[in-house]
Amino acid sequence: MINYLYFTGVDDNGAGVAAMLEVVRQLTDRNKNGVKRKNTMIFVAFDLEEYGSCFGTSDCKLPNVPLGSRHFLQEWLPPWLKLNYGNAVPPVIHGVIILDTMMNYNTSARSQTIPPQIENVFEEAFPEAYASVASDNFQGDFLNLIYRQPTNDSYLAAEFLKSWRELGKPKYEIESFPLTFTKFSEIPSSDVKNAFIDFMRSDHGNFWESDLPAIWLTDSADFRGDMIQCYHQECDNLQVMLTDENINFLGKTADAIVTTMHKLSEPSGSGTSDASRCNQQTVLTILTYIIYTNRMQLI
Repeated sequence: MINYLYFTGVDDNGAGVAAMLEVVRQLTDRNKNGVKRKNTMIFVAFDLEEYGSCFGTSDCKLPNVPLGSRHFLQEWLPPWLKLNYGNAVPPVIHGVIILDTMMNYNTSARSQTIPPQIENVFEEAFPEAYASVASDNFQGDFLNLIYRQPTNDSYLAAEFLKSWRELGKPKYEIESFPLTFTKFSEIPSSDVKNAFIDFMRSDHGNFWESDLPAIWLTDSADFRGDMIQCYHQECDNLQVMLTDENINFLGKTADAIVTTMHKLSEPSGSGTSDASRCNQQTVLTILTYIIYTNRMQLI
């Protein structure tokens, strides 16, 4: 018999859903003011993330295969694309933004942890991020931006990073973690897989394995502050997580997504003076996923 523990899940992943709804609200307000968009945005909230997990098994090709996003990719998206675009000019999916566990903000020293067994690998793989976090005495005061450097993830990550920095509020920091592999299943060494397994713990893994660009935004879940004790526990609740700093941190993330999506949707009409034209089509996703598509091909 399997016993399931039910918990409120304010950070994991009420935070992602709240951010998605705020993004929808802001973009809808712009649309009501006359903005027209060349690309389509699809917002999706996935379930059954944990059910597909194969953590701890010897034949695990992926550390996590969330069933909700896998069903979306295999069963929902293909017929939707065919219905709306047909077979003549297949649409290009520009990118996916995954929001999963991303409102935990902590300025206490050593509130950001790195597992000792991978700290050397972590420092070698991400020297700039490691040095930055270490210089702040490992405060958990930053958003993690995780992507694959050799892919079109980099383009989407750069757009989001630009939007984040343009918002100011420097106390809410961001650190980039560019991965060198394109698919987790292609990493030959089990030691390397073990070192990077925590960079695959969300729905972006399904998109990466399907050769679709995606970035993951997270606060690092059970490696930071209150969530070290509260990850998948009852204390991931309103009383613990709903602080002013956490809300403001989450708000900056939502605002940066709005700016990024507004630009990449190729807007026209009134209220678009802050947006530049983009020759690429877009898909953006948040755990809760957003997709932009149009009839243009990447050149």
